[in-house]
Amino acid sequence: MKKSASLLLYIAFFTVVVPHRLFGQPQAPESPAAGPGQSLSPRHDFYQYANSETFKSAWGRTSTQSNADVITKLKQLSEAAAAKRGAKGSDEQLIGDLWFTGMDAETLNREGIAPLQPYLDRIDKINSTQDLMDVVADLNMDTRRDSFLFDWIVWRDDDNRKRLVLRLSPGGTTGPGLFPTANPNAERFRAGFRTYLQKTFMRLHNDENKAISSAEAVIDLEAQMARAFGPPTAFTAVTLSELSGIAPSIDWRRYFKKIGLKNTDAVVMQGQAYFRNLGELIRTVPLSKWKDYLRIRLLRVNVGFLDDRTQDEFFQYDRIFTGAEKPRDRGERVVRHLEARLGPPMTRQFFKVHDLGAVKAYYQAIAEKFRGAFRTRIETLDWMTPGTKANARKKLDSMLLTIGYQDALRADFRTMDIRRDVYARNMIRVNRWINQREIARAGTIVDRADPGLSGMPRGDAAYNHQNNEAILPVNNILYDHGRDEAVVYAKLSPLGH
Repeated sequence: MKKSASLLLYIAFFTVVVPHRLFGQPQAPESPAAGPGQSLSPRHDFYQYANSETFKSAWGRTSTQSNADVITKLKQLSEAAAAKRGAKGSDEQLIGDLWFTGMDAETLNREGIAPLQPYLDRIDKINSTQDLMDVVADLNMDTRRDSFLFDWIVWRDDDNRKRLVLRLSPGGTTGPGLFPTANPNAERFRAGFRTYLQKTFMRLHNDENKAISSAEAVIDLEAQMARAFGPPTAFTAVTLSELSGIAPSIDWRRYFKKIGLKNTDAVVMQGQAYFRNLGELIRTVPLSKWKDYLRIRLLRVNVGFLDDRTQDEFFQYDRIFTGAEKPRDRGERVVRHLEARLGPPMTRQFFKVHDLGAVKAYYQAIAEKFRGAFRTRIETLDWMTPGTKANARKKLDSMLLTIGYQDALRADFRTMDIRRDVYARNMIRVNRWINQREIARAGTIVDRADPGLSGMPRGDAAYNHQNNEAILPVNNILYDHGRDEAVVYAKLSPLGH
């Protein structure tokens, strides 16, 4: 949003202001002067308008300011929901209880990493490749599904756009950029990674020599995984039999059953070389190394939901990449967690608390004007055949224009289990709910009112191509309604993209 707005300003400056200043071109005919209490309009004289105080006032806040304002409002909204203690399953209850546990520093620091102990105990008991993959299946469901060995997502089938399929792709490593010697920063990154690993394993093992050994084991294993990443490749359909041939050391049918994938005999895969290498590593690398890999990945993926010590140790490592001087305050961190997992409820509650029904309708009407203008352009194109125009009109007419959130979203968050106990345990339950719901969509027909659980309150205007949906988040609409429509159109330029 910010880049598009900046581009528009540059265009305006170099096509209107610069010619007047540099080349001595005459000023445009004088427009009616603005009287007391009136404002210049860009419709009358854009040059005067672009150089006026009216323009500065009309342009309003930057996207950074809007983002910060929305975060503050989301904090206030979450605090109010926590104080109200809404009915079980309501948006207020889900937001309030998750916020409460995220902000409960006393409980977070008392619990430490104890909420993860059941998983650490299971990792300790791994005695076979089958045990390894069973634990990975549960971790993929209870945390982020891209954090252990590989990534999966439910997406439209490129060969049948009406059907959803499971996509597999490389994942579950610190990142290939950490290991290649061609990266000039790789050695510094590895040194920071090693320090972080040793501190974390010291906490787990309480033995310095064992901590050093475990850290080196993880570095070596992740380096071997990263080497097979390679450039992104096209997604290709593979049967379960073919998948077993690519990585035979993984019992794929058992894994898919564990995560709840049903009624499928094929998936879509990217990066077959990575999976071949992964299968070979699972066959040859000692289970002790895989256990250390799982332990560190478990803590890293949950670090934001644990005690201050765990978060600070990770921040000291992460700042090597980000350059951040200090971590975000707890309230902002928790709001970001809530956005990622409770996006639609957060957005609905935001519209309700701030009474934005009329604003939503205003921007919906603006979006329809974009659609109308695009339809006119299609009709007047001389290079497009009648058949192509008909297809373009069909896609345009079926496009969803979502302001904030879908009114008809099918996701029923009332069944999500959020309690006032411990933040990390809440996140485990929430992640399983999200991932179970996601995996259940695989193999089904596309339902455009069920595009997944997207719909965060903040962000740039975006286009979800698999759902043919243009989305305008809250921070794009909060401050500009009621301004001159020329400004509104300019600031909504990503919607036109």
